[in-house]
Order: sequence, then C-alpha cells, then structure tokens
Amino acid sequence: MYVPVYKYLNSLLYFCIYMPTIIISKDVHQRWKVYCAEKGIKITDATDIALELAMKGKKA
Repeated sequence: MYVPVYKYLNSLLYFCIYMPTIIISKDVHQRWKVYCAEKGIKITDATDIALELAMKGKKA
C-alpha cells in the first residue's frame, strides 16, 4: 500500500514542529545505560516510559 507523499510530509512536519527535542550529555547517556543494565531493562523501553511520564508531567 502506498501512502501519498503529502501525507508523509505532513506527518514529518508535524513531528518536527511539535515533538520536543531532548539533548543530553554523553555522561548522562552513559549513566542512563548503566542504570538500565543494572535494572535489567532495555534502554529503549526505559526511555519510552520516561518520555511518556515526562509528557504527562510526572516524575520517573
């Protein structure tokens, strides 16, 4: 199934405008990786949960 180009561009534009950019230092990223490894969870799962909580205004 093909998606019209304008729908793709609109989605990309929406994402670029409305999704906040998160910039962290290498040190913070490394600590996050170590924390996830200690807890035995995948870094992508932990990051997704943290982002969801942040968007809801709650502390992780």
